[in-house]
Order: sequence, then C-alpha cells, then structure tokens
Amino acid sequence: MATNVQIKRKDGENNMGVLRRFRNRVKTFGAIKVTRERRYHSRNVSSFTQKKSKLRMLDRQNKIEQLYKEGKLGGE
Repeated sequence: MATNVQIKRKDGENNMGVLRRFRNRVKTFGAIKVTRERRYHSRNVSSFTQKKSKLRMLDRQNKIEQLYKEGKLGGE
C-alpha cells in the first residue's frame, strides 16, 4: 500500500513551515497509524481457529441450503 503525500511550498514560506505542514498531512492521513497497527498489533490466526471457523461456515451453508430445499427460505 504505497500512498504519496504531497506538499507544495507556498510563496514566502520557510522550510520549517513546509516540514510542519507535511507532518500534519501525514498524521491526518493515518498511514503511520495503520502501518504500526499492522506491524505490532496483528496476531496470526492458529490453524485450529482457522479449521473451527471453516467448519462453522460449512455448517451454516448446509443449513441455508437445507432451508432452500424445504422452501422456508428464498423467494415467494
């Protein structure tokens, strides 16, 4: 996810002002916050949890399919 933040220097503005505006733009954009969240606060999902969620999803799909066959779910 590469996103550019661009600041153009205004007439009569010194380097510190440009740098301050750039920092504020980066801060309000939120790219650093998202990057830090991904880097430090994300957990890997265990294989057991993946299996459990997959089984739950398949069970839900089977129930919905059965309701369609019985005519209890779907169009009128």
